[in-house]
Amino acid sequence: MSIISNEDFLQEQAWLGSGYSYLVQISNLMYSGLHLVVDTQDIDVEVDLLGPFNTNLNAVNPGSTYNLLRTATQALERHITSRSGQTFNDWLYTQEPPLQVSPDFATLSGLTGTPIAPQNIA
Repeated sequence: MSIISNEDFLQEQAWLGSGYSYLVQISNLMYSGLHLVVDTQDIDVEVDLLGPFNTNLNAVNPGSTYNLLRTATQALERHITSRSGQTFNDWLYTQEPPLQVSPDFATLSGLTGTPIAPQNIA
């Protein structure tokens, strides 16, 4: 059984990690802006400004995007563990040279139930 190349793996984890980071950043910015709107004392201004926030949240659809990132991360980890016969962390460490994942991918992986060992994080 063939396994993903180290180069392809590094590219995939970078895409997934940056996608997760981007999703978190968008959510933070949206809710910061929303908080400022809600703090507005003028109800007409608040109503006018909440419409675009609602439209943006529906367009980004954080829940759906997160589920796609989560599913792709689990598939990548499952591919490696089923074909290598090792845990994901062991596989990273035993590559020559050892592979390290981005902090964003490590966070996403931890949220899916596969915490990344500190020595495997860049």
